[in-house]
Amino acid sequence: MYLEKDVPCWYELSWDKTRRNLLIRVHKVIMKVGKGFFGNPLNGYKVTFPHFTEFEGKWDKPFWGFNRSFKRIGMRGDFIEFAAQIPQVRKFTGKFCACRGKKKFCIECDGSGKIKEIDDRRVYALSATFSQFFIAVGCEMKTSSKFPQLFTVESITGYGQGFGYGCAVSGLFC
Repeated sequence: MYLEKDVPCWYELSWDKTRRNLLIRVHKVIMKVGKGFFGNPLNGYKVTFPHFTEFEGKWDKPFWGFNRSFKRIGMRGDFIEFAAQIPQVRKFTGKFCACRGKKKFCIECDGSGKIKEIDDRRVYALSATFSQFFIAVGCEMKTSSKFPQLFTVESITGYGQGFGYGCAVSGLFC
């Protein structure tokens, strides 16, 4: 990290409660320094996540990441803005549970009477996209932002073989 009092912001994360999206903002200086992601991380992830069909790593494209996880929504000031919709993981199958919703802690239906299944494909694509995003923006850089970089984030997405399910996240306050 810089040994200055305030490091200018080069990326930020926020929540859009109206649209229920995560907002990702990247300073335009990142676009100039790194024209895109070097190499294609899709190859490394295909073994673990065969449902990953594409990866886009160029900042000027309409989507960024695995399976179109970040949607570019435009520029605001000196920042490129992306939105990431939080996918629904538990989905109704169209079948009804034998308990008919009478068991509050039913494994099949959670007391709703409707059988749900877990579809984690989109959430894993989003998690892996964030992991690659934090690598791509991981270098500190001077920007024109008047706001400081409050913290940086690192993450890794994995599945099975001792990793469990999901994503490990760490961060550093600037």
